[in-house]
Amino acid sequence: MMNEEQGKERWRKDTDEIYRAIGEFVVKFEHVCNAVQTCIVFLLNHAGLRDQSVTQILLAGVTAEPLRTLFESLVAQTQGLNDTERKILKNALNRFQKLTVERNDIVHSTWYVGWGNESTNDFSEATGMKFHKNKDGAVVKFFGRKADDFRTLSEEADSLANIFQRLNGCFVGGFTVEKNFVLSADGHVSVP
Repeated sequence: MMNEEQGKERWRKDTDEIYRAIGEFVVKFEHVCNAVQTCIVFLLNHAGLRDQSVTQILLAGVTAEPLRTLFESLVAQTQGLNDTERKILKNALNRFQKLTVERNDIVHSTWYVGWGNESTNDFSEATGMKFHKNKDGAVVKFFGRKADDFRTLSEEADSLANIFQRLNGCFVGGFTVEKNFVLSADGHVSVP
């Protein structure tokens, strides 16, 4: 059994860790968006739109999902990808879409970090809730996440930022996409 001072220290340590992990994920998610934006800037530049300020105006305020679909369309229009390269792109785009859903659930939910009562000794899990609707009516989504869950999302964001940066290098430099990525048997893409 913890004394009061130990309980306060445990609460501070657990809540600090969760807040840090959430913030880190939010920042790293934006790195993915920035990598996709950079790709779009250079794809449009290569297609003839030389004034990057115009591209930045077009991209200002564009959120993750529209950014993803814009990038997908621009690649389809401007790049001649083979079947393997389309699989690489599809995996990256699907993972970005999934991460965007996760990010939206995290950012747009109400989180209860460090909540408990006098008998609570473990504050390492935050709970969250978000109002949602579907064709059947009102739904409430509930979440329970530990700092490691947010760190796993941050790792995925790092991986995706690297993938989109590498794709940009391929498109700008005229390098073969297929030779710059590892595509596992289950279709998962990584940077070598």
